[in-house]
Amino acid sequence: AKAGESRGRLDRSARLDRPSSSTRNETFGFLGWITSSVMYCLFIVWACTPDALLHFHGVTWYPDKYWACAVPVWACVTLVAAFFMYGALNGVHGERLLAKKREETLARGW
Repeated sequence: AKAGESRGRLDRSARLDRPSSSTRNETFGFLGWITSSVMYCLFIVWACTPDALLHFHGVTWYPDKYWACAVPVWACVTLVAAFFMYGALNGVHGERLLAKKREETLARGW
């Protein structure tokens, strides 16, 4: 056998022994999905359960229920503000680029 053929066989067998990066990424993605689902369920339980029931089960420390509404609202407002800020920044920088392009066009005599 040629030297290149044996090396190719070794490379293929070595690739079978170690997990591919796509398998690792799928595993991390699945774990992230499971974690976020569990955290969402805990959030809903905390937000909807009356304080008396939580105290009955021995849960005495938890954040104020105000945060159950405040955090999602703040997140939405931040997202909308970021959307408009992105557009505003593009408008400011876009005007500079257009002005520079106009100067170059006038310098060429078009």
